[in-house]
Amino acid sequence: MANIFDYIDWRGDLDLTQDPFNEVDSLILSTVSYIDFELIETDLKTEKATIREAGEQFNRLHADEKIKAGRLVPDSIFRLLDVMSRTPRFRDMILSDYVNQIDEEEEKQFSAITINLGDGSYYIAYRGTDDTIVGWKEDFNMSFKAPVPSQLQALDYLEMIAKKKRGKFRIGGHSKGGNVAVYAAAFIGSEIQKRIMQVHNFDGPGFNEATISSPDFGKVDMRVRTFVPQCSMVGILMWHREPFTIVRS
Repeated sequence: MANIFDYIDWRGDLDLTQDPFNEVDSLILSTVSYIDFELIETDLKTEKATIREAGEQFNRLHADEKIKAGRLVPDSIFRLLDVMSRTPRFRDMILSDYVNQIDEEEEKQFSAITINLGDGSYYIAYRGTDDTIVGWKEDFNMSFKAPVPSQLQALDYLEMIAKKKRGKFRIGGHSKGGNVAVYAAAFIGSEIQKRIMQVHNFDGPGFNEATISSPDFGKVDMRVRTFVPQCSMVGILMWHREPFTIVRS
């Protein structure tokens, strides 16, 4: 069965003017959010780097090391960065505004990165659950508590980026990252909300009934697309009201 590497082999030579941004591009950029960008030279919290620069820096710094991504994230995440750094479709996209926060007291695990697509729009990628106990605790909290700290942080992050950048936004994430992407888009102020083109939730859980019934949620739900694998366990949790696609997997 084909995967995102096959897609890059197939479409990687075409930039966004030749083949417009699509859901698989969104999935790839959502996956990029799992990369620990503290492993490169450029401090993406305050500086910028193209995907090509980030890939070259990682390869130069860690050529003789076997870096482990963790128990949840496959080590092929670093191969993905390398392949994207050599692919015309992705290599000139600009990474910035990296945030990675773990707060045991707040029971918050949050990470995000912004990607300038080069077509006048930006992609905000929210990371899903990592290996930390805090991350898992927050996931369990989502089953009975709303909002959780990472949802509020995702909202603050979107507001901060929208004040810094001009243009339209696409937003996405996998697992908990997809959930917080939807939350941020639904509850951001109306002026920023108008600038949101699409929200992609890749196998992220839904919300409690009170949250999803909110009038604010209804203002953005037709721009939200949820994708779940046919054997999904996370993405089918709690309530959804947006269109969703089941992916053979």
